[in-house]
Amino acid sequence: MSGSIIEWAPIRLAEGKTEADLLAASAKFQKEFLDSQPGFLRRELLRLAEGRYADIVHWRTMADAEAIMAKAPSSPACLAYFATMELNPDNIAEGVEHYHSLAVYG
Repeated sequence: MSGSIIEWAPIRLAEGKTEADLLAASAKFQKEFLDSQPGFLRRELLRLAEGRYADIVHWRTMADAEAIMAKAPSSPACLAYFATMELNPDNIAEGVEHYHSLAVYG
C-alpha cells in the first residue's frame, strides 16, 4: 500500500456511550457506508485507553479521503457512528489527520 493515504481519527466516547455502542455503530458504518466508497482500502479501529480509540483508514488517494468528508453528513450510518463520539458539531473532522505512506514492510 505504499503511496496510499493513512487517515488517523482519534475518538473519545460520548458521555453515556460504551465500547459496545462504538463497535456496533462502527460495523454498521463500515457495511453501509465505507465499503462502497471509491478509494477505500481498509480500516482498523484501535482501543488506546479507557474511553479513547482511534480509527485508521487507508485510502488510495488524498482526493478519495477528502471526498468522504462531504458525503458523511448525509449518511445515517455515519451519523449514528459519530453519535457515539465526542465531536465538535461545527467541525466533525477536527483532529483528523492524513499521512502519506512512504513504504510498507512485512
